[in-house]
Amino acid sequence: MFYSSCFSVFGKDCPNRDAPAPDDTIQLPLSALGISSSCNESLGELYRKKRGVKFRALRYPAILAPYNYPTFRLADYAKEMFVSATKAKAFSCWLEQDVSLPFMLASDAIEATVKFIETDYAALPRRVYNLGGVSISPAGFAREIRRWAPEFKVTYGSDFRGQRMQTMPASLDANLAATDWGWKLNTTAKDMCERMTNEFQKLRKENAEDMKFREMRVRQKQKFHASRSSN
Repeated sequence: MFYSSCFSVFGKDCPNRDAPAPDDTIQLPLSALGISSSCNESLGELYRKKRGVKFRALRYPAILAPYNYPTFRLADYAKEMFVSATKAKAFSCWLEQDVSLPFMLASDAIEATVKFIETDYAALPRRVYNLGGVSISPAGFAREIRRWAPEFKVTYGSDFRGQRMQTMPASLDANLAATDWGWKLNTTAKDMCERMTNEFQKLRKENAEDMKFREMRVRQKQKFHASRSSN
């Protein structure tokens, strides 16, 4: 049994927000997602001990998927920044510019998940692991985006979402994942942002071509119906 947990399990009482959150520490999450994830981790451990269920779980950082538009998750500000930049629009960020959070590309998360699941269960000394990501702030994303969009403008602030994100760890300690089953993230912030940019620009081009095709089909249908009416 595999469970996908997340870094939301760590709340404001995590010992030091600016230090990587270890696999085992105080959690006390504040969000519904964090609370349910922490609960499911504990239930998985319980069923492993009581029922022999082969339970294992990964705590993911915020996932960036360039082929997926914002879905109203707390960390979606990052994807919204890329969408705005590819459309040459200014962006209003609801998180303060210096608040870092852990991020990972979906492709890296899939690779790590497959490696983890394929690891011999008996060889794992523990069942729940942090999956480390790239620790980066809104200002860091903006800096990387301006490498190809120098005119990109961002304003920063903090609403209830930003205040909640400030209770979560800036990074995850993934040393146990590296030691126990050989996972190490090699993607840098620059690599992550370049891949996101390329995919969003490709998606924007495909959407533009699709809209042109649909508009052409609409004109063809209008012309056809007009000719039928005249006859």
